[in-house]
Amino acid sequence: MNYREIAVDNPDYLHMHCHGPWDVETSMGLWQQIAAMLAQSNHGKVLIDEREVDLETSVSIDFKHASFVADLMRGICNKIAIIDTPENSESSSFFETVCANRSLKLKFFLREGEAIDWLMR
Repeated sequence: MNYREIAVDNPDYLHMHCHGPWDVETSMGLWQQIAAMLAQSNHGKVLIDEREVDLETSVSIDFKHASFVADLMRGICNKIAIIDTPENSESSSFFETVCANRSLKLKFFLREGEAIDWLMR
């Protein structure tokens, strides 16, 4: 895979910092890794910082991707907070909606502090 991620284990949530060029298959691989890590831990919450990720997307790709994430994470994870850039806000909003329609609590943020506050509520 052509990405690098750092899993920062903390007592309250799994923290992933991702960067580099991505495609949807790379992202799906990361989500599978996250699911496996959650299955082996007591974490039910995930914080992902993807501000340094270069991912090309479209509405159809976002729908497929969000559906995959929601189906994979449902029952494993209670909440997912993702930190992203303002340039991706339209795609992020659509992704959130698809996940919410599949009963997954996933939300995008521009600031890490806000993401952590929401995650810990």
